[in-house]
Amino acid sequence: MFGRRAERRSIDLQAWARGEIDLSDGGSGDPMRLATVIGCVGLRSALVSQMPINCLQSVNGVRVEVANSLIDQPSLRVVRSVWLQQMMISRDLVGNAIGAITSRDRLGRATTVDWLNPAKVTFDESVPGRLGVKVNGADVDPSDLVIVPDWTPPGSVVGVSRLAKSGMVELALKAQQFASDWFENGATPSAFITSDQHLTSEQARQVRDSVTASWKRRRPAVLGAGLKVELARINGDETQMLQTITAMDSAICRVFGVPSEMQGIAASGQSVTYANRDQRLTDLLVTGLNADLVVIQETLTAQVPRGQAVRFNTGALLRSDLSTRYASYALGLTHGFLTIDEVREMEDRPPLHQGAPA
Repeated sequence: MFGRRAERRSIDLQAWARGEIDLSDGGSGDPMRLATVIGCVGLRSALVSQMPINCLQSVNGVRVEVANSLIDQPSLRVVRSVWLQQMMISRDLVGNAIGAITSRDRLGRATTVDWLNPAKVTFDESVPGRLGVKVNGADVDPSDLVIVPDWTPPGSVVGVSRLAKSGMVELALKAQQFASDWFENGATPSAFITSDQHLTSEQARQVRDSVTASWKRRRPAVLGAGLKVELARINGDETQMLQTITAMDSAICRVFGVPSEMQGIAASGQSVTYANRDQRLTDLLVTGLNADLVVIQETLTAQVPRGQAVRFNTGALLRSDLSTRYASYALGLTHGFLTIDEVREMEDRPPLHQGAPA
């Protein structure tokens, strides 16, 4: 589908990606119907998209930043931050980010990659040592793709969705549907309406509809003579609806490695607090993002010239408040492992001693 090597300069992705995100069939298993999934995926993808990413090369034993078109401008369709965000959304929701190499340099190395809609891509690993890939049902050479997997089981080269494997989506959606049905019915339990007089089917229907309509409008029902309402006993499981939804939300946060407090969900017996914001962010990076960053770095490093390496600058994510940063800079300057110009560079300021113009 992507043509011969000499013809890989331009690929039309319109048949596969039309700008919308369609990561499921939209049915009952759609994770994007859950606010906590949207929140966790949104947080993780936003943080990765904000991190500087550089191509580095060792020069005389010192790593220096070098220009690389794939890292500097990975796509002609979207900016780099959106490109990184799309990659993370795809990995988190379906287990893989699958990109089509849309242009190459004269040595055949990728210079631009555009992420495909993962719902249009299928994999076949039935033949050991061979990966079959179809996009919209058409065979595609895997060498024309860049695949950034999430969790990769032994014997496979493609990832699986941690969310799907957890089974949390179905349970959370059922709890959410119960809550929806509850409020659809006026947040009122079932009841028995009895009469000491004979009622026709039509009369019974009118009484029922009148009472239900009043409840839905949060108004008391006015009954005629001889009518009495008796509320049905509420199942104990139903009274725990909110606790169940909260438990499902916390479980989804654990799946993504996101501290539940960062989604406004307090742990049992605790209140939500933002006093430890820096520590929460560090926890998220260490337990929830670091492993993902390593996979992304190694996958992209395989696409750049030998001797170069792709690295995220996680320090930009962990940027502390002003007083804390200045205190750490002072410590570094005092002990001689930082210079004034290095400190100024970390604060996005020019060096004090600019070189004389040539």
